[in-house]
Amino acid sequence: MNSYLSEADALNVLDGQRKTIAKEIHSQMMAHFFEEATDFEVQVRLRAISEKPWRMWGASRRCCSVVS
Repeated sequence: MNSYLSEADALNVLDGQRKTIAKEIHSQMMAHFFEEATDFEVQVRLRAISEKPWRMWGASRRCCSVVS
């Protein structure tokens, strides 16, 4: 456009046609958009909590051992 319009005139044309330009860009983007359906089923489960947390550290690092 700048070859036959001044910068101010080109901006006026673009400003006046912004909705048309936006619709065209959107339609081009939607042509490349895809969404695949999944067969995944979400299941939320509570994590089991150990009654004795020191077991994960091993017998040598018990939290309440008495040093003599």
